[in-house]
Amino acid sequence: MIGQPYGSKVFSRSTKGFIYVLSPTPELWSTVVPNRTQIVQPSDQSFVIFRLDMKPGDTVIESGTGSGAMSTAIMRAIAPTGHLHTFEFNEARADRARAEFVKNGLASLVTVKHRDVCGREGEGGFGDQLNGKADAIFLDLPEPWLAVPHAHAALKPNKKVCSYSPCVEQVQRTCTVLREWGFHSLATVELRIRPYQLYEADLDLPDWGSSTATAAAAAADAAPAPAPVLEAMAVESEASTDAAACEAPSETASPPVRLGVKRPRPEGGEDDGTGAETLGAEGCGRPASRGSPDASDARASPDPRASPNPSSRAGGGGDGVGEDGKKVVPMRHVLTAKPAPNMRGHTAFLTFAIRGTSDAAGRKRTEGKAAEGSGGDVGVADASAAAAAA
Repeated sequence: MIGQPYGSKVFSRSTKGFIYVLSPTPELWSTVVPNRTQIVQPSDQSFVIFRLDMKPGDTVIESGTGSGAMSTAIMRAIAPTGHLHTFEFNEARADRARAEFVKNGLASLVTVKHRDVCGREGEGGFGDQLNGKADAIFLDLPEPWLAVPHAHAALKPNKKVCSYSPCVEQVQRTCTVLREWGFHSLATVELRIRPYQLYEADLDLPDWGSSTATAAAAAADAAPAPAPVLEAMAVESEASTDAAACEAPSETASPPVRLGVKRPRPEGGEDDGTGAETLGAEGCGRPASRGSPDASDARASPDPRASPNPSSRAGGGGDGVGEDGKKVVPMRHVLTAKPAPNMRGHTAFLTFAIRGTSDAAGRKRTEGKAAEGSGGDVGVADASAAAAAA
């Protein structure tokens, strides 16, 4: 396998199996990465990268490294000149992710730091060296609202932040704090993948009548006054009554004809030579004269799927004749789709917001929280935590 170009098919020497040599991608890495935590799925990864406008050369901050699946997708988007600063509060997970990035040849694109940005354990935030430097921030935290003040400090004006939360209560609380800190254009999105099943089918084409009926319908449409239209939508139990009403008087009763389509009726009908007026093929779905050779064929059509005649799968309208001389109903071969009965369940809500151009809202928020303290200075994260506890 070593030295083979990507896309090669390599067969096993001991078994009958084979494998394909594929180029490593974030999507493939997401399927094999050791899941130390719940990963961000590829569908969510691509949507976040798109909405945050990540591009080569960007400086991106991620809080919640986890298994590193989202980190790998971000690095592909900002390579080769961008850089990712990812933070993980669990030291063991941070060390493991750092080692995997080095093994995958991504060390130059990422800096992994062990820190709780929410300030629950030790100093919070992303560090003063990143203030005003971030082009995008992605938060995958249990309490993302505690990191909003630090995101406001690190983001450039008019840049975006995204919060990844599985519960709608987290979304509500985060949106409240985002508005308090001057973020605007808030939007929450949930992505669901709905697979579709494709299959081929043969559909019977409806019998719209003979060419005479078609010409009569065109003449009726061109006339100043519309011609009367026979609307017959009969069920099987009413077929005999409707057919009897359509056929001319005769000494020998004809079998009932089923009606199931709407056809235009020419003015005056047709004369079968006996003085009786009949509707003909355009009115009752059968020839005008019962003595015509197609009269019996119009009452019973063979199953087109059982007929070997290729005309049964014709795509156009009109009647065909099989090799045995019997009438064949034309069919149309189509490709159709329907939703699969099962679809993947909920993963998370994605909340997006844009940082405003003014720092007034952030300063006002910080000063207000500091004033609520009992004499001493209150940090941004501690003030948010106190409000959450209250």
